[in-house]
Amino acid sequence: MKKKIIMLVAAFSVFAGVVSASSINGDYKGNSIVKVKVNGNFVNSDVPGINLDGTTMLPVRAISEALGAEVKWDQNTYTASISSSPRSSSANEDIRNIKMYSKLAEQYKRIIVLGDAIANLSNMLSYSETAIMNDVDNAKVLANATKQINNAVNMYNTTMETTNAVKKEAESSNIEGAYMYDAELIFKEYSDGINYFKESYKGLEKLAQQKSEANFNIYFDNRTKGFDILTDNRYYANERYFEYYNKIQNY
Repeated sequence: MKKKIIMLVAAFSVFAGVVSASSINGDYKGNSIVKVKVNGNFVNSDVPGINLDGTTMLPVRAISEALGAEVKWDQNTYTASISSSPRSSSANEDIRNIKMYSKLAEQYKRIIVLGDAIANLSNMLSYSETAIMNDVDNAKVLANATKQINNAVNMYNTTMETTNAVKKEAESSNIEGAYMYDAELIFKEYSDGINYFKESYKGLEKLAQQKSEANFNIYFDNRTKGFDILTDNRYYANERYFEYYNKIQNY
């Protein structure tokens, strides 16, 4: 005959509702009964959970078995042993897939952030043009523009390096739907955007020396082309991010 085990369980996904004084769930041997839920489902057992002097006591066998664990009772040593079942191969595969999809989603998020940083060069160049046209300290304005362009280039190189690592891992995982086939194209377009902004900067340098329509057009046309490229490719990266985000949510 199974030994009825009553022990304090303070782990797992267990929710116990406790009330003081006379319990709305009734009493068991003078103690208020506590209802127990495991993962949203009520657990029934021969001996209910109780509130004993302010401490919640729950039936460990019923809760453990509801969580898929095995409980054994040793009459000789008065010891209750709980053993959780090893994950099935399908469960391990699910975890592996979710981890990979999470990495891909996170990497596309980094690519989006990179795109935002490069696109912001357009605003910086616009502010710089306004400052130059108003004869603000041109040397300082151009130095700041150079610094921000260099920062964007460094961020581009770092993000491309981490992307290549994740791309290689995804390809070798043989997980269905795990790939970054468009990453190379996005980075090429990002690179083109940076180059347009560099040409726009050269227009600013010339504008600082001579305020002419031709120099303004070099600055403006290249800035516009760079921004347009970044807008399109940030959209593609965003689509891919949500593709993997939804894969995780729908698992």
